[in-house]
Amino acid sequence: MSSLETLELTGADGSIVQAEEMEALFGGFNKTLPLWKLTVSGFSVSGCLNPLTKSFRFFPNLRNLCFEEFNMDERNLCHLLESLTFIPNLKELRVDGEQLSHAHCCTAEVNTAASFTHKTLRSLVLSGISLTPAAAAALGRSLPEMSSLEELELTGANGSIVQAEEMEALFGGFNKTLPLEYLTFKGFSVRGCLAPLTKSLRYFPNLSWLDLYNLDMDERSLRGLLESFQFIPNLETLYLSYNPLGHAVTSIVPHVINLPKLEDLHINQTGLNKPFVCNVKRDVTTETRQVVTPRHDVNAPGALVMPRPSATHQLEHNRGGLDIRDVVVDPHVSQHLRPHQRDGVMFLYECVMGLRNLTEMAPFLRE
Repeated sequence: MSSLETLELTGADGSIVQAEEMEALFGGFNKTLPLWKLTVSGFSVSGCLNPLTKSFRFFPNLRNLCFEEFNMDERNLCHLLESLTFIPNLKELRVDGEQLSHAHCCTAEVNTAASFTHKTLRSLVLSGISLTPAAAAALGRSLPEMSSLEELELTGANGSIVQAEEMEALFGGFNKTLPLEYLTFKGFSVRGCLAPLTKSLRYFPNLSWLDLYNLDMDERSLRGLLESFQFIPNLETLYLSYNPLGHAVTSIVPHVINLPKLEDLHINQTGLNKPFVCNVKRDVTTETRQVVTPRHDVNAPGALVMPRPSATHQLEHNRGGLDIRDVVVDPHVSQHLRPHQRDGVMFLYECVMGLRNLTEMAPFLRE
């Protein structure tokens, strides 16, 4: 088939393919083909992907490589990544596996020093994977060299646990900027180990989409993420749902309102008593906004400045991310107030503005 450009092979319900069958199917290539798209789906090929990966050298024009509902083990995944060196024009690699697991003990050892450099790859999607030490190391050595990468999606298999060493191996090697715009890392259990990812965000200044769904993220990891927001000013969409953040989720609001392009913030099922859905809509052209300043000088000697709403209050009543401005009592009035009267004005302000429980007003009024 000297003119073949697209090849799609689909199995029935994960049908098992033996090594002999894989060799018969892909082992006969001995000259190049103009193939630019290859899709293989619905097979289980644990331990016998080599004949396919070896055939890649005969498809130099391949741009789209896709494995859907495809069972493979860690050894095959690493071999697949290594073999990409034979596909210099590859733009998109997608592996949607039902189980990308550890290699069986009967298979050959995994090459823990494996890596691949691919300058043209724009989209890398690995779904249903277990980030074993070998897989994390191979990806970690390769990702920083993907100078054209715009989309990276890594989805775990059933909340597979990722240790600190694997996270460091995967995200700790970045030392130069990448044109990454879409980053999805979800479905793993990385409790207390997210720091290498959040630190790497400084190398993705073009990032507009960040999906950290269902990572068992804790409060410490959240703090690291919030601190990294300064490096991703172009962020438009953020997913943090299904992380057990509890009340710590309220600390997000003061940070996200400083992301000028953020439009959608998804924080559901975080353990907070009340469900929270926040759609941040803001005018991108900030020059047209009306700048509101306090009527009186906040820094003037003796200025009586009312308390600002807490993060919890903003979470409930300021979902639009409006700017917070200080309220200052007219100095002609505040200069004549005694200390206990100043405290009383502040107390009443908090009650009227909903910053304090109204039931606390009763004993105050009786006095």
